[in-house]
Amino acid sequence: MARISKYTSDSTVQKTDKFIGSNSDGTTANFSVDDIARFFRETNFVGNPDQVTYKYVAGSQASGQLDAPSVTNFETTSTRTIRFSVYSHGNTLDTRADFLETFSGRTILLINVDDPNNFMVAKVTNIATSGDFKTFTFAVPETGKGSFISGKVYAFMLHPSSPGDITAVTSATTNQLTIANGTGPEPALTIVTGAIANSGTGLATADQIHTFVTGQTDTIAADTSGTAAKVTVTDSNANTAFPLVFHDESNALLDDTGIFEYNPNSGALTLPSANFDGVFFLGTVSADPVIRSTSNDQDIYIQTQTGGSIVNNLIISPTSISGTAIKDEDNMSSNSATHLATQQSIKAYVDSQILTKDNTDEITEGSSNLYFTNARADARITAALIDEDNMASNSATRLPSQQSVKAYVDSQILTKDNTDEITEGSTNLYFTNERVDDRVNALVTAGTGITSTYDDTAGTLTLATTIT
Repeated sequence: MARISKYTSDSTVQKTDKFIGSNSDGTTANFSVDDIARFFRETNFVGNPDQVTYKYVAGSQASGQLDAPSVTNFETTSTRTIRFSVYSHGNTLDTRADFLETFSGRTILLINVDDPNNFMVAKVTNIATSGDFKTFTFAVPETGKGSFISGKVYAFMLHPSSPGDITAVTSATTNQLTIANGTGPEPALTIVTGAIANSGTGLATADQIHTFVTGQTDTIAADTSGTAAKVTVTDSNANTAFPLVFHDESNALLDDTGIFEYNPNSGALTLPSANFDGVFFLGTVSADPVIRSTSNDQDIYIQTQTGGSIVNNLIISPTSISGTAIKDEDNMSSNSATHLATQQSIKAYVDSQILTKDNTDEITEGSSNLYFTNARADARITAALIDEDNMASNSATRLPSQQSVKAYVDSQILTKDNTDEITEGSTNLYFTNERVDDRVNALVTAGTGITSTYDDTAGTLTLATTIT
């Protein structure tokens, strides 16, 4: 191996860099910076003297390990027990039994040495010893994150918030208590139990503070603006909408009459609109009631709870609606009277129902609307046809047969098919010689030197002229 001075100096140390050294068995090996750091963390080899490290292996109990946690999740709000070896991880020779007993009644921190965000802070309520193991009972964790991870090493120590012991309480003066540390210098802390003076550094009791403040405020008279020295709170069931009063954080009370009101009789809380957690709006828009999200592209969930589980009954998104209240069954087999159906399932169901019934050939004939057949048409025509040669029924709704029409017409004109068989009327007169003679005679008019003589019996018309 070359001298160390022959190797290039590297001022940038990374966790993947390696050292050359000897194993405990004398063999030469290289060690990464990351592995060496992990060894120091997990064994607390050069770490904090006020902490102990333990490895957790699920289902395993061994020296230097913690095991058998009754609750593995640090965030679960329940008490729990954990068993610890009196020997720390990597050191099975030096017991930590007495040191562990100092944790009794104290708040501890149990933390993953590789991931500080995997931890639990809880108070120790009991310690039971069995051989080389101590079973700790913990109250509900004050805080925590994650769960035990098998194969990881956890550091066990007092939490910085854990209170110390008060080893001495002495009486300094009349009406005062002085709290002091029995082995160190006395702190400048006194609790005054007598009258309060406007001076000194003592701490007053709650009763003294109440007496002092009450005595001061009771002597303050109400001013002209209506600010009272004190407020009296009484029960009320009046059927009146009272305005709610708010504190403006500047020692003033405000109300907004007619906007935010409460009726103690009906229990009705009236407000024009509400913005819940900055994401949900309940109110009116243009006088119409509105429920909506306050941000773009936000879904609105309508949920119920059953068996401890949340059920998304209706999810309203900007482009769709879903949830357990809506069924998407193409065959609608559940036949629900309480669920909505999707557009797609309605279309699929209707299409399947009329797939083989979209023309009259596929639809069964009913009893009222009958299909057309030649036989039915013939029968209908036959029923409407009447064959009466004399048309005696004189029907206004039935059709006469050709034969009956011919027979009736023939019978009506049989003796009236020429003028000799038709009686003369009063307007259209028949031709006769007499009528012609009379008409000609009426047309001839005598003139100068001309005379006309009509002989109706003889049927002659004589014209005579006279020449002078």
